Amino acid sequence: MSKDEKTSGGSDTVITSPMVDVKATSLFHALSEIEQFSAAELRTGLPDGVVPLLPRFSFMDIGFKNGAITTMVTFLLTPFSMAAIENIIPVFGSTSPSFLDQAFVYAFASAPAIAMAMLIAFISMKTYRGRITKSLINNLLFSYAAAKISASIFFVALGYFIYSRVFTPGVAYAIANTTNDIFDLFSASLNTEGVYHFLLEFRSIILKAYHFAALLHVGTALILLFSHFVGVHRTRSIEVLRREWE
Repeated sequence: MSKDEKTSGGSDTVITSPMVDVKATSLFHALSEIEQFSAAELRTGLPDGVVPLLPRFSFMDIGFKNGAITTMVTFLLTPFSMAAIENIIPVFGSTSPSFLDQAFVYAFASAPAIAMAMLIAFISMKTYRGRITKSLINNLLFSYAAAKISASIFFVALGYFIYSRVFTPGVAYAIANTTNDIFDLFSASLNTEGVYHFLLEFRSIILKAYHFAALLHVGTALILLFSHFVGVHRTRSIEVLRREWE
């Protein structure tokens, strides 16, 4: 991140610190850059301007995008997981899932969000926050958490709208009849009443599933907040030790 140059006099050394292109291209790239800057600032101070404004904002962009994507995936998968728990759809061919089956179903819906949050939290807790590192990790961490909370609010509102205005009993009945007409085209039989009751049962768990997903993402945001305080405390402890040894 720095380079040594000799002046025309031949004896003096000038330390220059050019701007570094650390524009984050993915979550793992952003975390890797944060670790590198943390290690560098732990050994020596870096001057302001080493990382220009645009690369700093790329960490915020990556954090928000990844937070929004993991939140969306959870909200898409959770209704099906909840339907399996409520014995509406079968799990491994059974409509009476065991405890392990239920745990697998919950993990299937929540694993992406929890895994990404734990990865970021782990880096956040063990990172020394110099001036540059502090800026980068705050941009990533808080934009990721903000995306989760804002996307959760959006999807919960969308769930209420779908439940009350779109996926109504009348719409469920129309879907059942349309499905029956499609089966008739292929000379296949279909229990229209069974399809109708299945759709009503699935509708009944939409709000419950979205409440679970929202609580999950609020929980992951709290994990990130906790990791931030742990990282700040660790940095302050290191700085106290440095001052005592000076």
